[in-house]
Amino acid sequence: MSTQQRLAALMAVGLVLVCAGVRTDAEQRPGEAGPGPATWVGDLSPIGPGDWSYDRAAHLLERAGFGGTPAEIERLAAMTPQAAVNSLVDYESLDSSHLPVFLHSRDLQGRKLFHERLKPPFHLDFFFNIEHAMEHGESLGVKVDYSDPANRNQEIGATGYFHVVASRLEMDRAVMWWADRMINTPRPLEEKMVLFWHGHFATQHQKLHDYEKMLIQQSMFRENATANFRDLLLGIAKDPAMIRYLDNVDNVVGHANENFAREIMELFSMGEGRGYTEADVRDAGRAFTGWVYHPQNEHQFVFKADIHDYGQKTIFGQTGNFDGEDVVDLILQQEATASFMAPKIYKFFAREDPSEELQLELAAVLRDADYELKPLLKTIFLSRDFYSSASYATQIKSPIHLLASTYKKLGVTEVPGTPNFKYTAQALGQEPFDPPSVAGWAGGRSWINPATLLERANFAKRVLFPEPEPNRNSGSYNFQYRCDRGGCVDLSGIAPEIANMEMPDDARRRRSQARAAARAAAAADPATSAAYVDTEDDEVPILDAGLAVDLLTDAGVRAANPELQQEKEGWNIGYASTVGAAMARQFSPTIPLTIAKVDLVAMVREAGLTEADEVADYFIHRFLRIPLSESRRQIIVDVLKGGIGMGAIDFSQPNLETALREALHVLMGMSEYQLG
Repeated sequence: MSTQQRLAALMAVGLVLVCAGVRTDAEQRPGEAGPGPATWVGDLSPIGPGDWSYDRAAHLLERAGFGGTPAEIERLAAMTPQAAVNSLVDYESLDSSHLPVFLHSRDLQGRKLFHERLKPPFHLDFFFNIEHAMEHGESLGVKVDYSDPANRNQEIGATGYFHVVASRLEMDRAVMWWADRMINTPRPLEEKMVLFWHGHFATQHQKLHDYEKMLIQQSMFRENATANFRDLLLGIAKDPAMIRYLDNVDNVVGHANENFAREIMELFSMGEGRGYTEADVRDAGRAFTGWVYHPQNEHQFVFKADIHDYGQKTIFGQTGNFDGEDVVDLILQQEATASFMAPKIYKFFAREDPSEELQLELAAVLRDADYELKPLLKTIFLSRDFYSSASYATQIKSPIHLLASTYKKLGVTEVPGTPNFKYTAQALGQEPFDPPSVAGWAGGRSWINPATLLERANFAKRVLFPEPEPNRNSGSYNFQYRCDRGGCVDLSGIAPEIANMEMPDDARRRRSQARAAARAAAAADPATSAAYVDTEDDEVPILDAGLAVDLLTDAGVRAANPELQQEKEGWNIGYASTVGAAMARQFSPTIPLTIAKVDLVAMVREAGLTEADEVADYFIHRFLRIPLSESRRQIIVDVLKGGIGMGAIDFSQPNLETALREALHVLMGMSEYQLG
């Protein structure tokens, strides 16, 4: 059986095992402390130094971060469990200033111009912007060009597409920047909490089309990652991205918009249908009126007193002239808040099915700490329950976690450009900065289905055996992205071979001018007039500046000439998307198609391994949180021996690196690798 056939068979079995939540028949390695006994399940008592081990330190780093190298795990294992947990949770003393800041493609003045032009109303719909331009004489900061009636809206359309594509390209680069932080930060819990809050206070870039709002929001998450939950609720209520995403920018006295008020209770703090009424939502919406961003700076929160509702409001049975900050404080007084948030944090770090009794204990920890998050996190990470068999290596890795932890365990310090982090995570079901809805990602078993399980193995293959793929930011294709198991292709640019292609209207105009010239020549020269035959153009008439009306807005022309309308609309949209995307690409650097710097021969040599069996055991221990059964371990051994042709490791063998990568690829395709 070939390596690929073995992998396919393993994945078929693995899908059943992972989706059923069944652990394989792995046995604990002699002398090593893996999962704790069944009596630890549900026990929040802290473990002691005698319970600590390398494996449990690896489990802690896997959950409180994105895994680690053997050296990083050994550093934690050399501490007491309390010291190890404190080093992860109390991370403020660790210097992270060496991590690079995000480098915008434009300087501050260029970004200021970008946002000055992007004024409301902004809409991805081409015709919405055109209608607004016809009514007001401008849209997106661009004035209608009345000197060119037939094409007067093209610059407006191009500007709209420019904003959409430019922001998306910067967002692509921001994902790479964040991924690099995940694998290089000395504060792994900080970035893990940023990921948690991103899914909790879910906001979609695809609605905002403003990458800077998303980065400002992420900065707020990072600043308050393990602080007080009240700070996070107030931070998200004043966050420009959330204000735009949940329409609080439209929340004014007399016309209250309840979107944010509903979600801050339903999804962000108390849980759906838990402890609030529709009347509470309505009056909370009134309390948040005037909480908007600055009209001249959409990246800055401002309270506009002139659109705030100062009337009496009744929320949770209390009446007063409440504002948004009062609503947050009232929410924190409700029993439902701690009992919703504490288990949600626990489930993110530990497991999906805590008992009701355990959930009440966790809620009490959070409530007694006045919503400070660190006491809860330390309680979870030190508890016997966290290291019990129910919690140990039973969590299906999220796509972002899978990608980051793979690079961590390989010792990679620079996220490669291929496979692209963003579009690989997207194909696996978790696109950074674009959760599926305000509810975030479902997580758990939803991460796994036949397609995503195969894609997970293909990700490992593309890391270990990189193949050429189109550059997502080079402008090599047209219109949109397409992702499949072979990688992602950027279809949003304009192909070089068609960049200077004559557009249909240009061709018709050129042919018409040629015919007109021929007619004029025939009329002027009797010698050629007899031979001249005037042909009628059977194509759609030319649309040029000589037309007296704009076909996009003249209702009479639209009704009488629907074909002309369709042709003109298609031309304008095609022009706008092509020119807008080309404009955007002038500002955004290409993401280099680098590959992961992996040297498995050096890894094996450094570990002092000389036999295929030793290498298999080393890979299993380094890359898995639970050992394999003997039969599945033997598969790794057989693949490695088949690759090198012997049982001994010969470091002079030219194909040793390839053989090691083949064996590791098979291991990474197993169901056990999907568990952390």
